Amino acid sequence: MTMARLLCVWILWMLATVGQAQPFSQCKYTYFGKTKLVSTSICLDKDGRWGEARAFDRQGKQIYHNDERRIAGHANTHFSFYPSGAVHKAEYSSAPDAGIQWYRSVTTFSETGEQIHFSKQSHDEMRGPGYFLEQLPEPPKHQPPPSACVEVHLAEVWLVNKSRFAVKATGAYTGSLADPASLTLAPGDSGRGGAFTTSPNYEMAAGWPQSRIKLEAVGTRRRARLRLVGPYRTEGHGPRARRFWYAIQ
Repeated sequence: MTMARLLCVWILWMLATVGQAQPFSQCKYTYFGKTKLVSTSICLDKDGRWGEARAFDRQGKQIYHNDERRIAGHANTHFSFYPSGAVHKAEYSSAPDAGIQWYRSVTTFSETGEQIHFSKQSHDEMRGPGYFLEQLPEPPKHQPPPSACVEVHLAEVWLVNKSRFAVKATGAYTGSLADPASLTLAPGDSGRGGAFTTSPNYEMAAGWPQSRIKLEAVGTRRRARLRLVGPYRTEGHGPRARRFWYAIQ
């Protein structure tokens, strides 16, 4: 037996024993107009933990009854009234302190005390279809089509060092153009300089690497004049990705 079920069994046992064994000492009444005829009552024990809610018609007949609890969660009824003082609605809510077995109901009365409507919700009913007893409006039969979204493709930048120097490429893409990165390539080596997102026609991939990647010869005192050429070759790399090869010369 789960902890939630054990808690519910304990609450029911407490309602059957402690709640009835102790007399109610805290009561709140409403009346029919200026008469002494009781319309509703909410009574609790001396500790304000357990009790009951009741409603009556003008002849004193009980038309509603439910438990009240201010411990181990809650159980309470909220009454609303007609101008005459007769009860109009009894809105009940109950939930344990630990667990998900919540319950809500609404009972509606005529001004003479007849029940004219009842609806409820609970955790168990919410898990399946038709969790409202009240009729819900039907969804529209024709839904508008979703707005079109621009497909995002990935452009990978690959560098090939065709110079006779070891080259440090700074500013290679790493997913964000704002994040600096560097890649050092020996003569003849190649490496992935990074990637960035682009539109399906990849029009940004042709010009951006040349303007954003700085080339520097390393391991030599000569001031080499290096440039990035390309892309001299492209190849597919998945349904929405493409590799662009640039030469360092």
